[in-house]
Amino acid sequence: MTISLIQVVVMFWAGLLLWIVAEYIFYRLQNNNSVSQNKSRTRNSRKKRILWFTDTINDLNGVSITLKNIGWLAHKRGDDITIVASMLPDEDKTNLPPNVINLKPVIHFKLPYYHTMTVKVPNLITSLITIYSYRPDEIYLSSPSIIGTYGMIFAKLFRIKTTAIYHTDFSMLAYNVIGKWNIVVKIIEFYTKHFHLLADTLLVPTNEYTDILKKRGFTNKEMGIFYRGIDTNMFRPIAGSKMKMEQKFRIPSSDINLLYTGRISEDKNINFLINSVLPILKSNPDVNLILAGTGPAYPSLLEQYASNKQIYFVGRLDNYDLPSIYSGSDLLVFPSETDTFGMTVLEALSCGIPALVSHIGGPRNIVEDGKNGFVLNSRDTELWRNKITALIKEIRTKASSYTTLCENARNHVLKNFDFYKILDNYVDDAEFHEYEEDFQISPNEIRI
Repeated sequence: MTISLIQVVVMFWAGLLLWIVAEYIFYRLQNNNSVSQNKSRTRNSRKKRILWFTDTINDLNGVSITLKNIGWLAHKRGDDITIVASMLPDEDKTNLPPNVINLKPVIHFKLPYYHTMTVKVPNLITSLITIYSYRPDEIYLSSPSIIGTYGMIFAKLFRIKTTAIYHTDFSMLAYNVIGKWNIVVKIIEFYTKHFHLLADTLLVPTNEYTDILKKRGFTNKEMGIFYRGIDTNMFRPIAGSKMKMEQKFRIPSSDINLLYTGRISEDKNINFLINSVLPILKSNPDVNLILAGTGPAYPSLLEQYASNKQIYFVGRLDNYDLPSIYSGSDLLVFPSETDTFGMTVLEALSCGIPALVSHIGGPRNIVEDGKNGFVLNSRDTELWRNKITALIKEIRTKASSYTTLCENARNHVLKNFDFYKILDNYVDDAEFHEYEEDFQISPNEIRI
């Protein structure tokens, strides 16, 4: 018997609905001993208990790095934040904070058009039982994926306040990968929009994205800014980094290094970057382009430029290795137009490295044009080539203008992106209080 796609979709959602109903009845029949204990707690006895759902915790991207930082800092400070993720058995879990719980996937598959992304599907019933045991006061959703959907289902069943965070513009990412606004992109836009509309609060990376999403039909009553920060004690200028890079990657310590970090993929405008830089490398034998990261375009680019001794593919680096490679470089070149924030830009600035970023997307809101880097039209290769060439001259001559860029980069992060202060916004809500419901969830909004 042939089963159509529509039948498959209907059966999937029918089964999901039955599971949800079964879980709802099951939990409502549970004894209320723990509930009574929760009701006796007072606001002064603890901070807000948060479950934070994400589909990416081990990847080399801004979301993963941000959530790892949140997890570690919350653990060190004793904040009650637990990160919920789904990881395969072979994933490296050695550098994860201890306050991460893993919903083990029962099936997983690669995304079409984007084979480096894996969708993981944990057992729904087991996952909800695990989530239930944590008694959250609020749920944060960093992804509209399966994991995020589980978090949303649980929040709606038990009337828990939900805050969704629009980390990634999946519609624009799909558009850039596929190359056109087809039915796949439209489905992604429809789903992500309606997922985020279910949340009580929607946080976005910048004020610019608030306007963008409102024009696209995101009409959440509560919208605010998700302020990201960085551990400036970890991401700092490190002396002797060029020598370390020479020892590890055989990059001459006397050379000038242009650095790109992040996903190696077409949606990151990586071909534009290479086309802009290639003539510079040809006329400047002491200048290198370092590409740190992996992605869909990595194998083909590695093969295409294998003979070019001035392009270094260093692969995926551990988070703790990044400060050294930033400090051992002279300029971050990041022309991505799809990043809603640009964590790699913040990391580079924190290490005292100026950045060149696109005039489209979130990174332009981090870089102060002309003060700690430059915001350039990312469709104009000649413009990027000329700016990079001019900066190379300043780096060679150790010009005070370049030194000022580096100093401003570090100071800008110290002043505006203190992660310890930002974390207080989520766990120390002055208006948070408990009321007579199963989980004592506050109806009030956090400070934004």
